[in-house]
Amino acid sequence: MFSVPDFPQVQFEAPTLEYGLQSIGDVIREELSGMAYPPLSTRLETIIVAPGQLLLQVPV
Repeated sequence: MFSVPDFPQVQFEAPTLEYGLQSIGDVIREELSGMAYPPLSTRLETIIVAPGQLLLQVPV
């Protein structure tokens, strides 16, 4: 499951990590293109990462 804290409406599953990261980047770029201003970044200390989860930064 892939989700984006700064874009809560973006959540999906992908068959591989590589495909998921590429898709997340594409979706974020698409979301940003329709915004006058990007959302404020979520503070890292407020993001809860459960055991077995990863937090990745994706360049867009």
